Amino acid sequence: MKGIVFTEFFEMVERRSGYKTVDQLIQEVPHSHNGVYTAIGNYPHEELVAFVIHYCRLTSTPIEQVLREFGHHMLGVFSSAYPQFFDRCPDVLSFLESVDSYIHLEVLKLYPDAQLPRFDTRRIGLESIEMTHRSDRGMSALAYGLIEQAMHHYGQIGQIETTDHPEHTVFRISLNA
Repeated sequence: MKGIVFTEFFEMVERRSGYKTVDQLIQEVPHSHNGVYTAIGNYPHEELVAFVIHYCRLTSTPIEQVLREFGHHMLGVFSSAYPQFFDRCPDVLSFLESVDSYIHLEVLKLYPDAQLPRFDTRRIGLESIEMTHRSDRGMSALAYGLIEQAMHHYGQIGQIETTDHPEHTVFRISLNA
């Protein structure tokens, strides 16, 4: 997993709970990097999962809630760092449709070793799509938060319904007319 995910998770934790909590996570969660993560490094995703789980225990916050909040945080990071990905799309549905067909291709040009989740999209109406999220990491709540914040970024309101399957999650995104 790319280090930016780790560094931004710690950034979110610091904003939400303070630096002492970040330090506590680094001290208490076993990891192989002595608490040093760089944005461009690669690290085992299991370490991030361990940090998330421990943070949830420390704060008595459900994992799904923390992952959704992290999705919100990451969308903000992405929209600031890569505005061209957002500016080229007139609305949230076209943006979501571009995740695998454009954005992830551009990410792989910069980071050929990145292991990205897969998002297959299908239009099911003028104001709705289905996105199938496939990842070995089991973080569909993070994807939910990214989608939710993308709707907010574009100023669009709608509903997100999820259907979990053993190997993937289907998101049905419907905008209000």
